[in-house]
Amino acid sequence: MLFVEGDRNSLEYFLYSHLFKNFTVTPCGGYEQVIHSTCSFLKLKNLHNIECKVIIDRDFRTDEQVQYLKQRDIFCLDVSEIENLFFLEDVLRTVAIDLNRPEDANSLVEQTQKLVFTHMEREKERLVSAIVAARIEENFLRFNAKALGESQLVKALNDMVSSIDIPSLYVETNNLVDSIIVKHNYPAALRLYNNKGLLPQASSIFGFKTNKDSNELINYIKRLVKSKKNEMIIKALKKSVSELADLTF
Repeated sequence: MLFVEGDRNSLEYFLYSHLFKNFTVTPCGGYEQVIHSTCSFLKLKNLHNIECKVIIDRDFRTDEQVQYLKQRDIFCLDVSEIENLFFLEDVLRTVAIDLNRPEDANSLVEQTQKLVFTHMEREKERLVSAIVAARIEENFLRFNAKALGESQLVKALNDMVSSIDIPSLYVETNNLVDSIIVKHNYPAALRLYNNKGLLPQASSIFGFKTNKDSNELINYIKRLVKSKKNEMIIKALKKSVSELADLTF
């Protein structure tokens, strides 16, 4: 059993059903619902004896958080959100080859990477603020909810708040984003930056027409995934959750 985000009409359900055919893919809504469903399922393992795994977006999780979740069979994509799978270099090259434009592959990839970095730099303040906010939210989970009495609750709250150094967090995160942009570290950019609005622009780079109701780059990749000659695109997409690629029950 593979629990994922989204519903049966979602991109998650479509892709994971094709990428991991050894699993029964079960969409459960948002991240919290996925975890809740998994916990409930595992509590009944003595009744059904079925193994389960989980795939979620990486979002702004740290490497340490990703490893912690992996130990519990919760796997994070190696990109910020599922839409970023369509920006993976191997995926872009596969599309170029299938479009009979192998000679243009380097140029198309470079244009797409430039698009990502241009918008990442333009949205740096939004991105840095969102990452820092996620780090702050993590600290709230450390609040001592077992504190007894007013004074102890106040102390627990003050201890938690004092442990959050927002200026240092902001500088550290800002430097990280700057480094990714300056070094042109494309895998790291896809791991951190989230912007669903880039897909229509990437679609245009490949010569597809797009409108507000559809994105032809996504539709084209979906058709590739469903086709009989899907080996290259499946391999490219699987790289983002490589731990599950060859896993069977």
